[in-house]
Amino acid sequence: MITISSKAAKPFIEAPRWARLMRELFDRMPDAVETVCRRYLAEDGSVLWPQPQKAENGIVDGLDDAYESFHSWPLAYLLGAHESLLERAEAGFDAVTRQFAKIPTGHGHPMVVEEYEQGYDWFHQGEGYLLFYYLCAAKPGRALNRERAARFSGFLQNRGVPEANFNFDTFHFRAPHVGSMGPAFRNFGCHNSVYSYLLKYYGLPFQTPEVSRDPRAFFAHHERELRYAAEAARRIGRGDVATNLAASSMALNAYLLTGDTTHRDWALAYIDGWMAKADANGGLIPDNVGLSGIVGEHTGGDWFGGNYGWVWPHGWHSLGQAVTLAMQNALLITGDSKYPGFLRRHLEHLAGLAIEWQETLHLPHKHGRKGWYDYDTSIPMLSEVLREPSGPIVWKNGWFEFRPIAAQYPVWLWEMTQSDGDRKLLERLLNRRSMDWKSIQEIPAKDLGGHYAAWGAYLRGEFPNYPERILEHNLAQMEERIAFVADDAQDPATYGDSYLHARNPVSNEGIFQLTLGASMPVYNGGLLHTRLRYFDAERHRSGLPRDVSALVERIDGDTIDLCLVNLHRGERRKIIIRAGFFAEHRFTFVQAIESGEDCLAGATAVLESDLVCEVPAASEIRLRLKMQRFCGAAQMNEPNWD
Repeated sequence: MITISSKAAKPFIEAPRWARLMRELFDRMPDAVETVCRRYLAEDGSVLWPQPQKAENGIVDGLDDAYESFHSWPLAYLLGAHESLLERAEAGFDAVTRQFAKIPTGHGHPMVVEEYEQGYDWFHQGEGYLLFYYLCAAKPGRALNRERAARFSGFLQNRGVPEANFNFDTFHFRAPHVGSMGPAFRNFGCHNSVYSYLLKYYGLPFQTPEVSRDPRAFFAHHERELRYAAEAARRIGRGDVATNLAASSMALNAYLLTGDTTHRDWALAYIDGWMAKADANGGLIPDNVGLSGIVGEHTGGDWFGGNYGWVWPHGWHSLGQAVTLAMQNALLITGDSKYPGFLRRHLEHLAGLAIEWQETLHLPHKHGRKGWYDYDTSIPMLSEVLREPSGPIVWKNGWFEFRPIAAQYPVWLWEMTQSDGDRKLLERLLNRRSMDWKSIQEIPAKDLGGHYAAWGAYLRGEFPNYPERILEHNLAQMEERIAFVADDAQDPATYGDSYLHARNPVSNEGIFQLTLGASMPVYNGGLLHTRLRYFDAERHRSGLPRDVSALVERIDGDTIDLCLVNLHRGERRKIIIRAGFFAEHRFTFVQAIESGEDCLAGATAVLESDLVCEVPAASEIRLRLKMQRFCGAAQMNEPNWD
């Protein structure tokens, strides 16, 4: 491992404000987490939901929300927060797993079997198992993490399940809901009222003439509701769906931990299969595949209409995350430049269908047959007269829900490729009505993030004070959550499945972006795809050392400008810098920006993924790092501490 000389350091009188804000955020996390744990967890560490009277007849939803309550804590540890956050997260995962192994589903088994979800869709499993992925990344050498990772991935590939989840002949899942108890066809019979309940916000998964005349009147009759639910189960309760692409992250997590290539090969073949179906469908991914492996087999021949697909309930919001994480995962393990095209083609296709209003492209987010689309929504969309962002939902040639696209998708694409074309696509898709790339805004994101446009603007040199602003925002988020906890008078008997998640005070977005040079992971099950990673070389743990802050100042293709600041007044700090979170990149050049000195001159002919940098007390080092991207064998390992 190559060591960068501390001669490149420059002492300071007062540390940069961004560096002080970053350390303040790190330092306040442990007490904030302890405050929440003491009040909102049971003595055994389990969550205070569901209440016994709610669970006695069985439930199948909510496990993901219980796990999500803890997911930001191990991520904060991976960035450099105190060890207590990791300990609390590990205890939370184990406690929830034990707790839900005792909660019935109403199908003769509990919600958790063999420590894993009994069977649910991957839009939600992906959210819940972010916690597990982060725990594995924090302790890749832990035997229990490795064993669980291999076993959980094995369930998806029919190992240890009572009935096959996966059809290896067609290379598709047999149901939208899968888990340790096999394909959960059973789940669709216990949600008879879900369609009338969600009608107001998301519309319907399919149209019929009878329903379209007056949906609210139709669902007012219980027998009609049951009839519609039975037909919905036949249409969307069998076969594979595109959002199951999130399962590739569970398989790759097992591969990165264990090195067992069967998990890698399965994930890549599964991704390639869906990409081939998108190619055959004009570039757009179909959202459903029948039990025989035929697109549209159970949806009347339509390539749309599957569970969590183009029609219902979220459209592109669900599919876009699945396409993105599949692209990222395949690129990580192959380095093949064809994979970013999977996401790019979708963005370009939807942009080609867009309606421009107030200098902003409004892209369609859903596709379905003509029918009733006059449902309410909190999302601003174009009306039929295209003059107001409210009113009846526009339906044009099968496409509807026309609105600006979330910046995360073109930002994720540009981060992975750094191409001029993808940068131009990002700029073309910006929301010029909200101007959300020029300010920090309150965004109702489950990971307390959402500032993709502003982060992209910072990297383009258009938001120079973004580091200070986003860290101030994250500190304010923590203060607001703690203030809410102090005044919280809600009766625990009324808690819902996300009660703890809504009180979680740990916000990682700013630190994640600024230190690792990447956007937050895909929330519905993405792995940690970053430009950099850090380890404390003296304490032998992940994350920045105590008193150290890091800032990615610029990204230009394969070049990164990085500033490291040691705020301690009396002690040096020793940091390991990794190229890529999973060592998938290789450093090719390191220069001290202040002096212009080549830090690696004559050091080696073949560079590794890890560098050591010593930062003296009360000093900063600014480095220019060049790397060859996606050229290494990705792995989830700790560095050589010697």
